[in-house]
Amino acid sequence: MIDLLLPLRVTASRSGRCWSGCWCRPKRRRSGGRGSYPEGRLITTLAGFAVRNMSACARTYVTLCIYGSDADTMNRMADEIKMSPTRTSNKNGLLGWFFDTKELDSVDVADHLDLLLRELEAYGVDMKKIKEMGCWYRTYCFWSSVSGNGGPALGPKQMAALASLDMELHFDLWFDPPEEE
Repeated sequence: MIDLLLPLRVTASRSGRCWSGCWCRPKRRRSGGRGSYPEGRLITTLAGFAVRNMSACARTYVTLCIYGSDADTMNRMADEIKMSPTRTSNKNGLLGWFFDTKELDSVDVADHLDLLLRELEAYGVDMKKIKEMGCWYRTYCFWSSVSGNGGPALGPKQMAALASLDMELHFDLWFDPPEEE
């Protein structure tokens, strides 16, 4: 997300100078396809200027994890939540129900949280009721950096929605070091 409302002329420079006038060079794609700067998408700001959204994120997704200790509790939870999980697990007697947003084509963690929150709202899920059944839950955000720096950002909208659901948010951050030149 770009909060820049200045009249900037953005150009894609492969010769060395970027739009800000510095001499940085664009990142080259590493073998395997990971670690390159995305070309970005054209965004029109409120002032009507077009800028490229150059995200520091290579990949992100959100997973809602719900855990329970017995099958009866998890069956009652599944009847209440009505959403289809993307996967389930049973490890050492701990049962898990998971819904992730890996299929969403976005490198903005807020988009992934918005999708999860819309799904919970669409199905009328009451997370406090899930907790009262004896389940516990967390939301995990996987976020991988393109260049070894940067980080995810949440807006007040996502934070308020998570707080209203009494939902913990955990981040799994990956920072690949920049390439040696």
